[in-house]
Amino acid sequence: MQILRSVLLVAVALSCGASFLPAQTPLPLDPLTPGERAIADTVARSDARVREALRAGTAQLIHIEFIAVKPAEGQEDLPPRRHAEVLFFLPRANVGLSVLVDLERRQVAEVVRSPGESVPISAAEVDRAVRLALADPGVVRLFGGTLPGFRPAGVGRDTSATRVEAIRTLGSGPADPCYRRRCVVLFFRVDNRYVNLNRVLVDLVGNRVILRENR
Repeated sequence: MQILRSVLLVAVALSCGASFLPAQTPLPLDPLTPGERAIADTVARSDARVREALRAGTAQLIHIEFIAVKPAEGQEDLPPRRHAEVLFFLPRANVGLSVLVDLERRQVAEVVRSPGESVPISAAEVDRAVRLALADPGVVRLFGGTLPGFRPAGVGRDTSATRVEAIRTLGSGPADPCYRRRCVVLFFRVDNRYVNLNRVLVDLVGNRVILRENR
């Protein structure tokens, strides 16, 4: 009994002390830690160039990702510093804003603009597109008035589940409703097969659902 009590006391002491252990320093090519992501976001938004761009209208945070940066000439033998890319999308200007953050120095190393067409769709935008589509009466009618239990597809989710997948689509010309717009086409999967293929588009700038005729 005494031995069991001692073991329990040691286990409790270890579990209580675990929270006080110092965080392990990430290796040079490790993914960003939550703390690094928070630092990158704060540093990016504090830069004067970024603040000026974000004042121009509503900005969407697309991602904060680790990025490996090639050492400067003459610094190849120095320990590499970790960097993060903070990517924003500016809907009003239809441009992306890529902010390279030096996490060690806690400063912005570079700010680059890119065409909106090259900015990837974020998971949050996919979720918004699915919500818009599932609330649209026209989409409900596609499924006979009753929607299956759809959910946005994501990493780690059951591949045979009833779900909605999204792919970025670009308009081919001025007559296309997605020309110079931020659109996704939705793919509905039921019982491990796709239904109503290429029927539903979502314009994420105008927050509108576009139904294509069945061909």
